[in-house]
Amino acid sequence: MDLYIPYICIYSVAAGSFVAGYYNVKKHQTRIIMLFLAILFTLFRGLRWETGTDWVQFLDVFNEASFSNIFSFSRGGSDILLEPGFVFINSIFQQYTHSYTAFLLFYNAVILLIFYKISWEYAPKNPVCIFVILLLFDLIFPLRNSWALSLFLLSVKYIQSREFIKYSLIILLAASIHITVLYLLPFYFLLNKVYPTKLLIGIYILCAFIACSPIINLIVEGFTVLIAPIVGVDSDFIMKVIYYSTYDRGIEVTWISFFASMARGFLFAYLFYIFKERFKDNPYYNIYYNCFFVSLFMVILFKFQFQEFIRMAAYFYYGTFILQGFILTKLKKTNRIIFYSVLILYSGYTIWYQINLFPNAFLPYKSVF
Repeated sequence: MDLYIPYICIYSVAAGSFVAGYYNVKKHQTRIIMLFLAILFTLFRGLRWETGTDWVQFLDVFNEASFSNIFSFSRGGSDILLEPGFVFINSIFQQYTHSYTAFLLFYNAVILLIFYKISWEYAPKNPVCIFVILLLFDLIFPLRNSWALSLFLLSVKYIQSREFIKYSLIILLAASIHITVLYLLPFYFLLNKVYPTKLLIGIYILCAFIACSPIINLIVEGFTVLIAPIVGVDSDFIMKVIYYSTYDRGIEVTWISFFASMARGFLFAYLFYIFKERFKDNPYYNIYYNCFFVSLFMVILFKFQFQEFIRMAAYFYYGTFILQGFILTKLKKTNRIIFYSVLILYSGYTIWYQINLFPNAFLPYKSVF
């Protein structure tokens, strides 16, 4: 149990900070609390050493990155090139600081400041509700695609304001960190529309049937054949599609876990649906409502086969967390504390699950000191 103490302490502070959302403290006090949390989590994530699932592979990237191999860097002896933006940022810190810790501090500070910014944009009267939920459900130690994901969250306001050029520029910037984010470009035209919930539920059920059939193989193969002539048969994008479609995660899914996953999806769908009317004047709620359903489609679609593609749902799954934060801002104080307590328990389980999935990577927590 002692090994878990650093994680218990850091997440207890975040959970306790919800008091600002419960009592609706003054704006300047809320800013201080949120910035304190941002700094605390930046230090916790940035000052680690030999801790986290990404540690070995990305420390190697940092050590080998230079301005001379920005466009030719490949890792692990593979033919897949690492995205130039990520290599470029590593090169800057390698060249001028020689400190991987400095890179990690910067990396995490950017993600947390984006969380801070969008929390104020989405819920200016009670931003701490969204911010704390994002902290509790975010990856303990964000991976490379987490930076791309945070940039996508930053770009959502341009979906709402219908500024495709600005949205595209941010997505292209994110693609220089993790190229998979490119598939979000066409979602600009889809996420801002209002769809009947019955239609979305119907698609969810259809995805469940497809997941249990050979059709999913035809879909993935058809997509690869269709997109290959556009981006190039030997392009990094196609190489990664092939990698994801052939990678074996070794995770055996039982029918019990399959139906439990669907039941959880239906539960959240019902919860977000009954609150949708109360947010009809908030365009962000509808966008993230659609993001939530897209994540449901992807998670259930690749439950049995091509499981590595579930990682693509991460860009949308944060819609679940943001919707939870939205609901907290609307609840009366008693209901708010009840719902928040449930979320605390749920987030505690997800944190425990992350740690115990790769215990050797997380336990014990080691720092540079």
